[in-house]
Amino acid sequence: MTEKEQSKWKIDPNHSEVQFKVKHLAISNVSGTFKIFNGVVTSDNKGFDNAETNFEIATNSIDTNNAETDNHVNRQPSLTSRNFLKYCSMGC
Repeated sequence: MTEKEQSKWKIDPNHSEVQFKVKHLAISNVSGTFKIFNGVVTSDNKGFDNAETNFEIATNSIDTNNAETDNHVNRQPSLTSRNFLKYCSMGC
């Protein structure tokens, strides 16, 4: 198929969300969302068989519903959104 014949779907941020849940100190969980993200699914046919997904998250858009936790995550050397400005899946 030519590029014009490819099917392409764009993730609708108004009807989608990126959620996470991580274990904290083995006794509790921290959950939250990322507010800024985008993605595209491309296929050489009209279905999802052999489709390619490209997905990107702005890591500094983290929201755990707790400003102290969000600030803590953004300041940590190993977790900081300054070191990892975005997370990409596949061919970003």
